[in-house]
Amino acid sequence: MSESRLAARVLWGTLVGLLVLHVVAGLLPGMWLWGANLPRFLPLPLALLLWGMWGAVLLVAPALHGGPEVRAADAPSGMVRPLLIAIGIAALCWSLPDRTQFTGDFYLREGAVATANASPRELFPQALPLDVWIHYDVPRWLIAKLGLTANFVGRLAGAKEAALWGIFAWVFARGLALPASAMFGVLGAVLFSPVLGLFTGYSKAFTELSLLVLAAGAAAMHVARNGRGLVTLAVVTTLALLIHRSGLTLLPVWLVGCVMWARHWRRPGGQRLLGFWIAGLLPIATLALTLPTMIKAMQVIDATHLMPAEVRRAGFLAATFAPARMRDLGNLVLLVAPLAPLIPVLAVGMGRPVVGKREGVLLGALRLPQLALLLLVHPLQGPFRDWDVFAPAGVSLTLFAAWLAGEALRAPKTAGVALALACAAAAPTIGWLTLLSQPARGVARVEARLVGPPVVDANEAAVGWNYVAFVNFRDQRWDQAANAWQHAVAYAPNPRYFTQWGMAETMRGDHHRAQRLYLRSVELSPDLLLGWLGVAASSSWLGDTAQCRIAASNIRRLDPGNPQLGQIDEYLGRSRARKP
Repeated sequence: MSESRLAARVLWGTLVGLLVLHVVAGLLPGMWLWGANLPRFLPLPLALLLWGMWGAVLLVAPALHGGPEVRAADAPSGMVRPLLIAIGIAALCWSLPDRTQFTGDFYLREGAVATANASPRELFPQALPLDVWIHYDVPRWLIAKLGLTANFVGRLAGAKEAALWGIFAWVFARGLALPASAMFGVLGAVLFSPVLGLFTGYSKAFTELSLLVLAAGAAAMHVARNGRGLVTLAVVTTLALLIHRSGLTLLPVWLVGCVMWARHWRRPGGQRLLGFWIAGLLPIATLALTLPTMIKAMQVIDATHLMPAEVRRAGFLAATFAPARMRDLGNLVLLVAPLAPLIPVLAVGMGRPVVGKREGVLLGALRLPQLALLLLVHPLQGPFRDWDVFAPAGVSLTLFAAWLAGEALRAPKTAGVALALACAAAAPTIGWLTLLSQPARGVARVEARLVGPPVVDANEAAVGWNYVAFVNFRDQRWDQAANAWQHAVAYAPNPRYFTQWGMAETMRGDHHRAQRLYLRSVELSPDLLLGWLGVAASSSWLGDTAQCRIAASNIRRLDPGNPQLGQIDEYLGRSRARKP
């Protein structure tokens, strides 16, 4: 059996193993395999359809060959196919908006756009110019001029970027010069990435950064194969440096691309040499402009991500490689790059000659800095919620896995395996987008994570229960909201959590308990205006004028012009008038 046929069989066997993993993860109790247990939280018919389709294609793949093969690069070109792909993937993201809104700081970002008097440069001083322009200046202009909502604008921007995602995925797959069936298998593997969940309304730079990682990978493939795309790679790197400090992770692939072009593709003089100098200088000039802001952000913001309390307490090695953290990172990789397990299997099975090719070297330069961030960054809300931080790493892993799979699919009669590869990417991605679009199921997944097993970190549990409480309060489920905030304060006695819990108890009609909770919040934070307003409201319900008077005094101290002060003073005046 030839090596190429063996690699295709190894690919098929690994896809079977991945399917088994997803099915087992969906059936297991607890959240030990939260990166692969999406079938458990989806409607049963949809889960059976998606994962059943994957299994059915795997079953018939060995006998599914297709017609005569041509190289994708030799097939008729044109923009019809990529445009149709772009429209299709944009329509998918538009039709499945993120209504769970649990990802990262979704509510904070959307609220900052909706609140015109909040300066993004004050709220997010670490934001780079392009980030502010894309996520705040343009959306606020659209809201002011067209009367759109912040959520609608976020979804509109996401659909537009999803269309670009489709085009870049096409460019990447076509640039590998694969047989047609293999090319479309690789296209499906890249196109259907769970990272598309960021293009459904989330307004943060990691969305564009993920798109730019894909664009960099596509440009790098053309640099490796024919020497074209170096200027594109430099422009992509420049945009990444303008939008987020994590754009520094694209510098290695740009640098390796320049060296590779100089060694293999350089021709004396002419436009090609001019393009090389433009590609070499553009990121350097941009870095000179943005590096001071990046350094300030790294000193203030990134210090808490790289050296959080657990790292300082337990030590770098013990905290970084703790079993619980390694388990969560493994689940995170399965979530953002479901095909990542293909990498070690195919890399070992296909050997160094494949991995050492120019394409492999460039994709390695794209992947390794992202893997370093994956290992070193400790997100404040935990990887389960802050998966967006690692979305660019997921893209880099997916590109490397797709390239290796494409090399395996160069063997003849592998059309069935190529189709199975696309299904293995489509099933978890469509399932993930569906889950994000259904709040009840999304919240159920969050609660399952918080309840465990396994036990989650106290900070992650606190912010997670606060999210669950907020969603229930928003939907007027007062009992569930109060119960969730009770869980939150058990992990972190945050004064705001006590205030919000008091609000839920007020809506339930338990004013005695509400008053105790409000008093606890101002005991922890005497300058918490919302807490004192709650004390005044609950005390007036209970007729406790003494506490109401104390609350009024503190409200006047903190906010002399507060509109509720008049109502409180009026109530206290009536109370004094009723006294004999």
